[in-house]
Amino acid sequence: MPPPSPSPATALADCGLPGAPDRLVRAVEPHDLAALDAALGFALPGSPTCGYVDETVQTERMSRMLYLEFGGQPALLDQISRQFIAEGWNALGSEGPPVYERGGVEVGFVPSPPGLFIALP
Repeated sequence: MPPPSPSPATALADCGLPGAPDRLVRAVEPHDLAALDAALGFALPGSPTCGYVDETVQTERMSRMLYLEFGGQPALLDQISRQFIAEGWNALGSEGPPVYERGGVEVGFVPSPPGLFIALP
């Protein structure tokens, strides 16, 4: 019998983790989502269908990168984008998918499959 799949109460599906052996990549766990809500200052609407945390991508400004995918929910990205604007986040650039920044946190939108990359300090 196969093991049960992760549930949002334990961990999100991993979206097919990037496979380089030198990367510190793992599935998103509930504490990651709680930390994300705290960093954003609000809870993201909807529920991501999968995600991963990449702790390999470290710079002076970033300690980890989260990727969250909202499969089958492209309209949800519009709602999330409006929420960033309403919360007073700074829009970066004017071409391509939206990118928002505030307090060292950067959020980039991925149009297909619908998702977000979040760089956390």
